[in-house]
Amino acid sequence: MKTVYRNAGKRQSLDSINDCFAVMVITGVNPFVTRELVYNKIEWNGYAKHVCEQATEMIMADLKLLGNRG
Repeated sequence: MKTVYRNAGKRQSLDSINDCFAVMVITGVNPFVTRELVYNKIEWNGYAKHVCEQATEMIMADLKLLGNRG
């Protein structure tokens, strides 16, 4: 069984997570953001599995429009 480590501090909002990845893509810091990276970031913040899956799809669609190559 996989051990999942969760954020013990304040939970980041989904908008904040989306903004974080958007800045990474736009500035070129990481133009190859993967679905797994986004999912893990959301999961680490303690969101439920169905929220992680839906939010990952929405964030990846936004990142694709911004030029994400991952």
